[in-house]
Amino acid sequence: MTEQSGLLVKNGRVATANGIQTNIAVGINRNRIVFIGNDTRISDEEYPSIIDAGGAFISPGLIDSHTHGGAGYDFLTVADDEIDQLLEWYASNGVTAVLATLSAGLKDGYLEACQVLTRLVKKGSPGARLLGIHIEGPYISKEKKGAQPFDEENPVKITDVDEYLGYFDDAVRIMTLAPEIDRGIELIDHLVSRNVICSVGHSDATYEEIIRAVMHGLNRSTHTFNTMSQLEHHSPGIVGAVMVCDEIFAEITLDGSHVHPGAVKALLKAKGLDKMILITDSIQASGLGDGEFIRPGDRHIYVKDNVARLKSGNLAGSVLTLNQAVKNAVTMLDLPLGMALKLATQNVANSLGLKNFGILKEGSVADIIVHDEEMNIYKTIIDGRLVYSS
Repeated sequence: MTEQSGLLVKNGRVATANGIQTNIAVGINRNRIVFIGNDTRISDEEYPSIIDAGGAFISPGLIDSHTHGGAGYDFLTVADDEIDQLLEWYASNGVTAVLATLSAGLKDGYLEACQVLTRLVKKGSPGARLLGIHIEGPYISKEKKGAQPFDEENPVKITDVDEYLGYFDDAVRIMTLAPEIDRGIELIDHLVSRNVICSVGHSDATYEEIIRAVMHGLNRSTHTFNTMSQLEHHSPGIVGAVMVCDEIFAEITLDGSHVHPGAVKALLKAKGLDKMILITDSIQASGLGDGEFIRPGDRHIYVKDNVARLKSGNLAGSVLTLNQAVKNAVTMLDLPLGMALKLATQNVANSLGLKNFGILKEGSVADIIVHDEEMNIYKTIIDGRLVYSS
């Protein structure tokens, strides 16, 4: 092997779908993985910087494609001088890339947030990389709005969609929507033409309406089971359509409160391992313990025993972290660690059309975490740079 000017992570284990490999080293040059294999095949002298994993696991960095914030910050209101702290917090939990998820029902706040996030993308971050925006709303069902803001007096028109897309240099990756709304299929057609992923959520659509929407390009389900029409034997609803449509990637908030683990197992059985995605749907209260918090739009959230609710008792996002979600996939779904990790890495990258992300292989982007069996994070490497060390 030619001499490298980079970083070597050695003496680690790698959890795959087929089992655990030991004595593994990962070599990085600039921002790419240039070697992965047995320790005996690589020399320390070829790398100026070395991390000894000490037998811990080396895995791809986690990707959170649905998160509103954490550590006291919400992407909708975070300031220029605060966002680095937020993205560093993600990195401390093993998250190397995020889609900033915005409640677009709060239009003024959404536009201000886009300005902050646009500046961040241009200058980069010392923490997790920002992949773009996941817009949750404003084209959702009033009946299934859940904790999302919904302006009944000034409903958003389909013709306004380009206004929402244009404020972030066209970096909107996902829009959560209700296909059954007036001109909903027309909205999907337009979004697909703009390379925006259409995800069904906060929707009361019928099974048939989802099948039609899939034919027009819808291929994702937002926090599956929650705030959507359910599976009934005479009316399969959105959940039934998600189960049978191979095109759909299904998000899951696996905290033990949003969805019963048995229901998630049934979904996993129907979808297969490749089409399920772990998300957090985390809010700014994540990482702060129990208490009362105010989300943008003057939404009062009460966190008790790691569950976030409105005063009405309805769930209101989560305080889950993605490394904990992976651990829950092991304990709640009885998955081996390698399979659980896939739900938060490679599957997410595939759902977003990201090549060379979410996988440990030569040529892939060097977003890497070092962690134990309980998903406690020891090191986080983003773009070949060590950005977090416990």
